[in-house]
Amino acid sequence: MREYSLDAEEVLKLFPDAKIILDDDVYYFVGNNDWLKILSEMPVQPRYRKDRFDCDNFTDLARSYLAENYGINGCGKGYGHIPEYHCFCVLLVPEGFVCYEPQTHELKDYPIEKIYFG
Repeated sequence: MREYSLDAEEVLKLFPDAKIILDDDVYYFVGNNDWLKILSEMPVQPRYRKDRFDCDNFTDLARSYLAENYGINGCGKGYGHIPEYHCFCVLLVPEGFVCYEPQTHELKDYPIEKIYFG
């Protein structure tokens, strides 16, 4: 698995129209196929429970899993209207970024209004 990195300033340039919070100086990530492989191997697959364990919790779980087990912090917590307000993963990739739906394990084309990378 090949690992890539971007400085915080470069990450900001990828999202000129989104509000973004960055906690780190350097962001580490992998390519699309490696992201999907790693995320498909997450041992915990919780069930959806409205307001108790929903989109934001699925996203937090994926981000924490990646940071703890792979040292990868290039998974952001994205927010947008799809059409209701929704939370999802924003994955840095060598070509820029992709959106990942942690509840269904699919890459999506979501509009991004806000992102938190930590």
